[in-house]
Amino acid sequence: MLKTWRGIRLILGGAASGKSEYAEKLALEGPNARIYLATMQRSASAEARIRKHVERRRDMGFITVEDPVLDLSRWEGSAAGVILLEDLPNLLANRMFADGGTTSSADSDTKDSDTIVSASMPDPGSGNSQDIVLRLEEDIARLAGHTEQLIIVSGNLFEDCEAYDDATMQYLKCLGELHRRLAVRAERVTEVVCGIPVDH
Repeated sequence: MLKTWRGIRLILGGAASGKSEYAEKLALEGPNARIYLATMQRSASAEARIRKHVERRRDMGFITVEDPVLDLSRWEGSAAGVILLEDLPNLLANRMFADGGTTSSADSDTKDSDTIVSASMPDPGSGNSQDIVLRLEEDIARLAGHTEQLIIVSGNLFEDCEAYDDATMQYLKCLGELHRRLAVRAERVTEVVCGIPVDH
């Protein structure tokens, strides 16, 4: 039976928590024209992971759209039953570090995109980061206007107890603020823990 909810669902979880699998299952229960919005930046180190992910989704019925910075001009005139955005930490990093010549988590050859890669960002205390958060929130809200169901996958990056440089700490602060803002807009927020979804 197709789900009858409309709007935004925010799916959170730690590394290897099962959040992506849960989000995909949720998307496949939704209306047709299912788009997988991939935010990973293409790079030499990311190609193998991208191919693996595309192959895994091959028979799921998704149309894959690669849009690492969420360029809304690409979405004009388009409509979908479901858009699954995977994942928010990459999307935010791509926007925050796009002009700094830095490496985001998407460029890492590590196992999981929830791994934070320290990066230098021009003047992290300038207030520009807050502007990025506000613009991204608004762009995601506009993206939701192109679909009946927008499912956003994001990582819980806040509990590893490591000390990072100022720019990375600013990134984490922005991600937390983005979570808070999107949670207000969302129809439901679900945290996935060891494969078990917990609705909030």
